[in-house]
Amino acid sequence: MAKYHVILIALCLTTLFSNSFGFDLVIRADEWKPKEAMILLRDDEKFALFAATNQRKILNPNKKVAAFEHTNGYAKARFEWSDSTPITSGHILNQGHHDIIYAIRHVGTGRFIIGPSIPKDSQHLIEFPNHLLDGDYWLYLLPV
Repeated sequence: MAKYHVILIALCLTTLFSNSFGFDLVIRADEWKPKEAMILLRDDEKFALFAATNQRKILNPNKKVAAFEHTNGYAKARFEWSDSTPITSGHILNQGHHDIIYAIRHVGTGRFIIGPSIPKDSQHLIEFPNHLLDGDYWLYLLPV
């Protein structure tokens, strides 16, 4: 019986630690949508993400810029390319006091992703398709 309680306590502590550290949610490379899919978003509240007033340019990973910070109202985030070689992913960290939603759009092709809500102090890992690693990106943020 004591062994059962030890396992139960360990499971509870593990869950508590993983929630408090805000482990990554991974956005896979195959989740990027073509620019034509944006038409389907026109009636969706997430379409507001693409307003020109809340974008920040992210330079492509070959330009060796470490990180980019972006603020839009109550939304504040930091984007950083991963350390892997070759670079195929990046992290977006919510640095604000509110949950945020975000989108990233490739400047040249218009392909984009819209990420789910990120709680404060949490981050998402975003995989970029290999054919989109050339060129720059726009990062869009909104507080939830």
